[in-house]
Amino acid sequence: GDGAGVLVQLPDRFFREEMASQGVELPKPGHYAVGHVFMPRDPELQAHIEGIIAEVAHLEGQPLLGFRDVPVDNSSLSKAPDIAASEPVQRQVFLGRGAEIESDDDYERRLYILRKVISGRIHEETKGVDNGFYVVSMSSRT
Repeated sequence: GDGAGVLVQLPDRFFREEMASQGVELPKPGHYAVGHVFMPRDPELQAHIEGIIAEVAHLEGQPLLGFRDVPVDNSSLSKAPDIAASEPVQRQVFLGRGAEIESDDDYERRLYILRKVISGRIHEETKGVDNGFYVVSMSSRT
């Protein structure tokens, strides 16, 4: 999913090639998920948030496989400094399916919980102040 309500099947071959370029071999389809996240522009804050994602994924039994930058074409956006400064960095997080998860539906439920726990933890740390982080989607299907 792209977060715009358009649901398409995961492009497995594309993701395999992209992650292989980072030395990551993805599990078989249905045994990995992709989360699309908006990140703040500050690299230190991005690294901190990625650490939280890794920690929560580990605690929830979902192996973190890696991250990928999402290429964007922002040429049609205003060049006004306040607009450019508010554009999020788009990343994808790849998560493996925990060994104890038996069904696809259970995996999707766990991913939903993972998404909410990550968002809640970051919201707690920032005391509700918007820092540019948002989980757009997280699924093994779309």
